[in-house]
Amino acid sequence: MTEVKHIIFDLDNTLFDFNACWEKAHRQIFFERGFDQFTTYDGFMTIYRKIDALLWEKLLAKQITLADLRRQRISLTLQTFNLDFTLLEGDAFYQDFFQLLLAELQPNQQVIDGLKELKVDYDLVILTNGLIEEQQAKVELLGLTDICPIYISEAIGYEKPDLQAFEHVMSANQFQPEQTLMVGDSLTNDIEPAEMLKMKTYHVTDDIISCLEKIQQGTFIT
Repeated sequence: MTEVKHIIFDLDNTLFDFNACWEKAHRQIFFERGFDQFTTYDGFMTIYRKIDALLWEKLLAKQITLADLRRQRISLTLQTFNLDFTLLEGDAFYQDFFQLLLAELQPNQQVIDGLKELKVDYDLVILTNGLIEEQQAKVELLGLTDICPIYISEAIGYEKPDLQAFEHVMSANQFQPEQTLMVGDSLTNDIEPAEMLKMKTYHVTDDIISCLEKIQQGTFIT
């Protein structure tokens, strides 16, 4: 088997628990905004998630932008409860939510140490979808800025699962696909496109500390 020399990490839900932060920030803003006067949090989130899924389908089909998704998601959700919420208010809602999400982020020294240990034997990079300003803010708060190069979809012009996103990173770093390991939580965005390019893969399904330990020990399954 070809030796792994390079590792590409996803960021959200791979190097930190984005879903937990997302959920906590939404719960907080739901009550801060007084939406509990009109519905329960669970009732709100049931509708919110359904609309979110539908809008993501449109986003992936390039029918709407990420900004459209964010402002429409809350506006359409509140309309089901007969509440008017303009798209400008939707923008403000997202900005407030995102600040709450950022407040949840803090460095995980075990993750930092684990990445530094891997860096001794492997070339490391992070490849993440998202907006430059937002993803950079996350990386800084997580203490990952100086660990390795960070490639953000808005900056490179390609978004996973587009194969060109992976090819861009490998070309920029002179990585050979058969010597490169892709580590990520998403089968669609991370694992399947990497396998199409003949990269090795590690699907993250448990906590990141365990993942880093398995990679260090060479006991992961590709």
